[in-house]
Amino acid sequence: MTSYDADQVIAALIADFETHGAPLVLRLDRISCQRTPEVDQVLTRYQVLALHGPPRHPYYYGQLERQNREHRAWYTLLGAVPLHDLADAAQAMRTSLNALWPRPTLDGWTAEQAWCARKHVDVDRRELITDVEHCASRLIAAGLEALHARRIAIESALKERGLLTVNQGGWC
Repeated sequence: MTSYDADQVIAALIADFETHGAPLVLRLDRISCQRTPEVDQVLTRYQVLALHGPPRHPYYYGQLERQNREHRAWYTLLGAVPLHDLADAAQAMRTSLNALWPRPTLDGWTAEQAWCARKHVDVDRRELITDVEHCASRLIAAGLEALHARRIAIESALKERGLLTVNQGGWC
């Protein structure tokens, strides 16, 4: 990969969705390569809602920032990696961070253990998307910026279905 662009985002999303299944909601940051019509088409095809956080808001992006910090630390310890070895190095990192590292925030489980033990979520994706679109449209008509309105609509729909709780505080 020589650049981080929409094509790279799309390839990563499709690979992830095909390997692990499509999530109901995908939390993204506001980088332009994640907000293209082509990325939106992929998300629409898999019936995934894009949740973009507020700009420059570490509280909202704390989990992503923690992951970025872990990845940077891993690659710093690893040192220079030839491009042809990068995929193997990334896989080793994923295995270590997800399958081998017990996390206090997960009651001592690894991320993989928590993922495998998760409850099945049975949600009508079309109904969820329709509810989000209606709510977002009302909020936009009331004067909210589109991404903000959509974020509120998604969070509200998930809370109503018992799929989202917000925990205040903590450090990433």
